[in-house]
Amino acid sequence: MLMAVKVHPNSKHFKIETRENGLEIWLTEPAEDGKANRELIKKLKKRFGSCKILKGATSSKKLLEI
Repeated sequence: MLMAVKVHPNSKHFKIETRENGLEIWLTEPAEDGKANRELIKKLKKRFGSCKILKGATSSKKLLEI
């Protein structure tokens, strides 16, 4: 399944909210050296079993395959 995601790195708490156009995710890791992307993949793999970033590796708006 393809999912549009907007991420907010460097937040105080990890949180996921559903929106009309996809998910909005707050990550605790900063957006440097791929730390936020690694946290995103790790947390979503734990919830959904698999996750891969298809577009937007350096953007706050991403397209994921879950």
